[in-house]
Amino acid sequence: MSYRIVCASDGHGARNAREALVRQMPACDLFCYLGDVESDALYFRAALAQVRPAAAFLAVAGNCDPFSALALTVRHQAAGVRLLATHGHLFSVKQTLDLLAQAALDNGCVLTLFGHTHIPCCQWQGGVLLFNPGALRQGQWGVVEIGEKGEISGQLRTLPA
Repeated sequence: MSYRIVCASDGHGARNAREALVRQMPACDLFCYLGDVESDALYFRAALAQVRPAAAFLAVAGNCDPFSALALTVRHQAAGVRLLATHGHLFSVKQTLDLLAQAALDNGCVLTLFGHTHIPCCQWQGGVLLFNPGALRQGQWGVVEIGEKGEISGQLRTLPA
């Protein structure tokens, strides 16, 4: 049985997209909101308690969350896999993914979840899976699965129009 992580980022207050994702959200073990805007994170935390009460919740602050109490970067253990969750702006992800991949390696992580660019990404670099679900405001989100033997795969998804 695999461990499933649902990821969203960059909702920027898009209420319809938030609600649509909650309606179609698959069963998951962990939900990660990867920044921009904190009120979206709070919405998902409350909604998850209703629709997926057994799932864990993780959120980080983005560059549009200057007064947030959320951490900017979080290290987390999921099904035996260490992951690094961040919005991405601190690692210049709009210019390069090298800094983010190196930060993951420096922290012993093989999975990095990030946002900020509004461009979906699922690629391996230097032994790290870099996964960006894209911008929820544009209907983009994603799922990362960790298999029983620690194998990791990502799926980029789009909400129906």
